[in-house]
Amino acid sequence: MPTSYDILGIIFGVLSLSGVFKHAYVFLKSRQPPARAAELVVALEEARSRVEKLKRQNPDDFVPEAFARHHPGSHSNDAYREAIDRLEQDAHVLLCKATDPEYAPKSPLAVLLYFVQHGFECELSRQIRNRIEDVWDIYTVMGQVLGCRA
Repeated sequence: MPTSYDILGIIFGVLSLSGVFKHAYVFLKSRQPPARAAELVVALEEARSRVEKLKRQNPDDFVPEAFARHHPGSHSNDAYREAIDRLEQDAHVLLCKATDPEYAPKSPLAVLLYFVQHGFECELSRQIRNRIEDVWDIYTVMGQVLGCRA
């Protein structure tokens, strides 16, 4: 017959594991396409706001050589906007796929099953993450220009 300490030990053990499951759920959910798509939308919005700030603070259209080398024909601030527009067009299909209910499991069990089927990141999540990195690269270059001109 189990003692009261055994029962309390089981109860506290289950309660402590529930916290681990909660954090695992949040972690796995953040790796799925809908969460990555939200990150991409935020990155694109921030890059667009930085383009506007750059147009206000950089009237002489300074484009760094490193950016111009990777984006031929970029000789003005509009080059940044065009690069962001191209990335947004490329990302549009990915964003449409990410909003598909197949990629948006809701319950913790569905999230766990999705993880078992696809691993930490499915191909769509990887593609979205790559677009996010591209946007942040351009964002960083614009920040360097603002830093040079500040």
